[in-house]
Amino acid sequence: MSKDPLYRGDGKDSVCVPNPKADDSIVRHIMYFEGPGRETPYLSTSEEYELAEEFSNGSVWETFVNIAKKESVKHISRTELLSLMKGNGKGKAKWPNAFEVMQARRYVEQWGEHLLDFRNIDDPTIVTKKIFSKS
Repeated sequence: MSKDPLYRGDGKDSVCVPNPKADDSIVRHIMYFEGPGRETPYLSTSEEYELAEEFSNGSVWETFVNIAKKESVKHISRTELLSLMKGNGKGKAKWPNAFEVMQARRYVEQWGEHLLDFRNIDDPTIVTKKIFSKS
């Protein structure tokens, strides 16, 4: 279940474009391994506008789960993320270091994080423009 709308802090002019073919580890994404500019098939969003502002590089963007799903973007809710992040993680949250899984879980809790999954999207540039609007 999600709380709508979902917010994303990002650039002033546009939302960064995910790479559907990038490493799809959820822990890698949430822990921000490889830092700014790393390729990821996910976009992080938050339930709280103020939390998204923390990550803003100019603007906070808004979307709704039903709009994202209409464009074939999968929504991974905060609840689902938390259920995947136990021990060494499950599914796409499986990771060799249980401490890092636990830390990623803490970040999900702290930021009310939800992921938008672009792994099945052919042209994420077009889709991000369709599903996000400035808040």
